[in-house]
Amino acid sequence: MNPTPPASNTEVKDMQLCQEICEKCAQVADLCAAEEARLKAPDRTPLAILCLDVAESCRATASALVRQSPQHPLFCGLSAQVARLCAAECEKPDNQHELSNSCREACIAVADECARHAVEAPAKATL
Repeated sequence: MNPTPPASNTEVKDMQLCQEICEKCAQVADLCAAEEARLKAPDRTPLAILCLDVAESCRATASALVRQSPQHPLFCGLSAQVARLCAAECEKPDNQHELSNSCREACIAVADECARHAVEAPAKATL
């Protein structure tokens, strides 16, 4: 068993920043999904589902960051990818509503910050 070395102060601060960005995005994406559901147009359902996917992914990533999981880069990679997709969808003219710009901005912040951590993803899980 190879123990994971403790994170440095800089790494901990970076992880805390990413965690905060993920938590904020999860909240905004949940609100955006609710607004999509409120509009009740069948063609808007895919964006509502994507927003919920972003919210769940961000919550899982934030949780992994809080516990300083050695697998947090894997969580970050998923959140970055899903957030990029959501940001692109929120930008489309057909998907505009009161919260779409806020959701897009929060998703861009997650994609950018999580991508920094995802680069460090281990080749295999550390146990």
